[in-house]
Amino acid sequence: MFTGTKCQLSITRFWFCVWLGSQQQWPDTHPVPQACVEFEVDDVEAAARELVDKGYTLLHPARTEPWHQIIARLQTQDGMLVGVCFTPWLHDT
Repeated sequence: MFTGTKCQLSITRFWFCVWLGSQQQWPDTHPVPQACVEFEVDDVEAAARELVDKGYTLLHPARTEPWHQIIARLQTQDGMLVGVCFTPWLHDT
């Protein structure tokens, strides 16, 4: 289990990279992430549209990360980051 200030700082810096890019502070409008879960789907854009249609607000639309994973993310009210993604290397045959 990860605990302590140093770990929290590392997690926060990771989320800066994931969502905020080069911004230096986590925005006051969102809770600092405490956990992340990602769900593998066949069509990220369709899954993201479905989430928006059900009333969720995405942190960012479907995008391709530098490591070629396609992902869209939202954040729950308690701070959990939730992603719907397609990770190509998990589907190579």
